[in-house]
Amino acid sequence: MLRRHRPRRWDATQRSSSLLVVALVAAVAPAATAVARDAVTPASAPPAAAVAPPAPVPPVRWFPIRRDVGGGEVKIGCTHASHGSQFGFDCGGHHSRWALDVVAGTGTPVHAVRGGFATDGTGRGGGSGYGNVVRIDHGDGVETLYAHLSEVLVPAEGTWVDETTVIGLVGSTGSSSTPHLHYEERVADEAVDPGPLAACHLGFQVAYPQVAGHDTWQGLPWGAFAMSSEGTACAAPPAPAAATPVRRIADGLEASLPTGDLLLAIASVHIAALG
Repeated sequence: MLRRHRPRRWDATQRSSSLLVVALVAAVAPAATAVARDAVTPASAPPAAAVAPPAPVPPVRWFPIRRDVGGGEVKIGCTHASHGSQFGFDCGGHHSRWALDVVAGTGTPVHAVRGGFATDGTGRGGGSGYGNVVRIDHGDGVETLYAHLSEVLVPAEGTWVDETTVIGLVGSTGSSSTPHLHYEERVADEAVDPGPLAACHLGFQVAYPQVAGHDTWQGLPWGAFAMSSEGTACAAPPAPAAATPVRRIADGLEASLPTGDLLLAIASVHIAALG
């Protein structure tokens, strides 16, 4: 006896559930499929922004005098375009180029500001006003100059030095009216701003002229502040802390969402079960 097949009737709950699944697939599948396609297709990803390499860190230059040999103060004298005066001295535009005069007693040891090959530059053409002078070649066209020395402690053939090496003694030779160190930094034989000079105080590294409350050496009056250093064996200033990356809550949610193909498979299984 043949029985007529009767279509199965869905009750209201089954019909609502199926419609909900179909609506969910219709709404989410296109976007999810696009996300999955973009994730595996390198050509569709936006080009990564170019990251500039970090700027090179300039080498540390150390203040060339530790303390006055006679126990007096070591003071800044004339700098570039100095103005005004203290204690009766006035630079009067003496330095029309970058240079630092560091006032100290005769015989005070002078150190190299950093590593390089030192030579006795006394009597070199065009430098007669420097008196006894040491020049240090630091490479890449950078040279430092230490003038008016009472004595040069660098051999005639030259030698390699660093910031711990005493290269001469403060004096007043050449065109000088008082004992002091005339210091210059030169690039391609042109005098330039020497920038901060490091020093050790109470075991920590500081920098002149900033630690004395000045942003630059330029325009300082004679005797603006005293300077000293405990050497070079001190703790460097702490580096700035790196920024901690912040992870968005949505990042984890996006990674856990099923793709469009998976949603379609779930819907097919659900509909088949209802049938």
